[in-house]
Amino acid sequence: QTASGVTHLWGHPDSPPSLRCGIYYADFFVGSQAAFVIESALLHRKRTGKGQFIEISQVEAMANAMAVPFLDHVMNERDVEPTGNDRPYAAPHGVYPCMGDDRWVAIVVRDRGEWAALCACIARPDLADRTDLQALEGRRAAESEIDDAISGWTSTRDEWEIADDLQRRGIPASPLENVADQVERDEGMRGYYLEYQRGEVPFLAHQQPFTWNGERLPTWPSPGLGEHNVEILQGELGLDSETVADLVIREIVH
Repeated sequence: QTASGVTHLWGHPDSPPSLRCGIYYADFFVGSQAAFVIESALLHRKRTGKGQFIEISQVEAMANAMAVPFLDHVMNERDVEPTGNDRPYAAPHGVYPCMGDDRWVAIVVRDRGEWAALCACIARPDLADRTDLQALEGRRAAESEIDDAISGWTSTRDEWEIADDLQRRGIPASPLENVADQVERDEGMRGYYLEYQRGEVPFLAHQQPFTWNGERLPTWPSPGLGEHNVEILQGELGLDSETVADLVIREIVH
């Protein structure tokens, strides 16, 4: 991720690079690309009878995520810097602390109507009446002051209740969810997580975040250690049962 340049753009301007990525995003990104490349190679084999040599580098796969900043540098000679939660098309645009430990809500205001609704929701008519805050440019200039006002309101409230209230007023808002939130509280995630039972240990796996022709792809758990030994060693490789037993005794296979 760092070698591809992605982590340079994540986080706030003063965040050290080591703190800019909370997940191993490259693992997910290269997995999706690998699946696409393998499918393409299989299609090519079906059409031509010829196989393909596939080599997938995580750095090269992640570089695809840098398409817009890369083009901005090449075409406009402009280097993109990390901006945190700030976006040029909206103000305020950020995440705000809520009641509880490490609980947050995301709030976005894109136009004058949403700004007026937000000010009414947080009971700040003084901000709504200020002429310098009616336009996007003025709100961006006063973003620190606005963020403090919003944080003072959100910090004593539940993030789900805040999001519901703001959404009813036409303001984009959402809780920042962890996995427990997605499984237990978010109605929109119903059916996204699947529970599997392997022995005495149940575990959750999530669906792919996309559909094929409107349908989810079939899912099943990964095989257990040694689950297909007999099928592969005897059925595919033709080893006899004594040879397989000897491999197990010598702990070459499980």
